[in-house]
Amino acid sequence: MNEYSEKDYRELNELSDKWQTEYESSIHFTELPDNQRVPAFFIISNFTDMMYNYHVQKPNEWEPDALEDVICDLFPRKISSDDDLYIAVEPVLTSYFEYLITKKHIKNGAKLIRRLSKSAPLMLKTALDSKNWSFSKQLVMSAKDQGVDLENESELQQYIQKYNESQIPQQPVVKSKIGRNTTCPCGSGKKYKNCCINL
Repeated sequence: MNEYSEKDYRELNELSDKWQTEYESSIHFTELPDNQRVPAFFIISNFTDMMYNYHVQKPNEWEPDALEDVICDLFPRKISSDDDLYIAVEPVLTSYFEYLITKKHIKNGAKLIRRLSKSAPLMLKTALDSKNWSFSKQLVMSAKDQGVDLENESELQQYIQKYNESQIPQQPVVKSKIGRNTTCPCGSGKKYKNCCINL
């Protein structure tokens, strides 16, 4: 297995940005419908990032098993989005892989496309089941359900702060029993039994 390197990661990001820019002007990209073109770069960037950060695989090293782990486990757990994004993952990555194959940037393109096609239904099922979500994704999706604008960082931070405050256990109010013959807590100086006991 390869070792993670910050230098390699920076180079991968630069290369990925270059390829995505080239891909944007390709027929592979322009043939995608709008609802797939809009999230395409988000999907591709996250996929490329996770393939390297979790499997230390650059595009020419991408393997089907790592792809399946990324789309069936990491995407559903970590990416806070609605169903539309997950529905776009398979066609977007298929289109991108086809582009990379034509440019000879990846060697396992056909295998990746087959595994992607086979794994996409499981990814959708996993992504829609909140039991599979990480804590941070659960929090963000809860905020979205509450009507918080996820693009508004201030609004999201306020929601998170309120959530955190609601999780702090409240100290129960403990009433201490006052003895009948002790000095009344009202400050009168009288015994409690002769002062405030009947209030």
